[in-house]
Amino acid sequence: MPPARKIAFIGSHAIRKTNAVHSLAGAVGRSGRSVEVGREVVRFSPLGMNERATPEAQLWVIMAQIRQELELRMRADVLVLDRA
Repeated sequence: MPPARKIAFIGSHAIRKTNAVHSLAGAVGRSGRSVEVGREVVRFSPLGMNERATPEAQLWVIMAQIRQELELRMRADVLVLDRA
């Protein structure tokens, strides 16, 4: 199976990206395609975020995002990401 097509939602805080991600993923699933949803990894950072984000924290986020995408990309036709 080829890697998934990737659709990423990006934007400022509190603009309902996560709701849009799940809504789109549901529509994709109902259309008969397999779908995986990638979560916003920064929420799980043990090193701080926003104003407290050190270079190490930013590196952790980028590496966690890459790891998540690599793990999910072969499982479905479409990968819908909450940030990317």
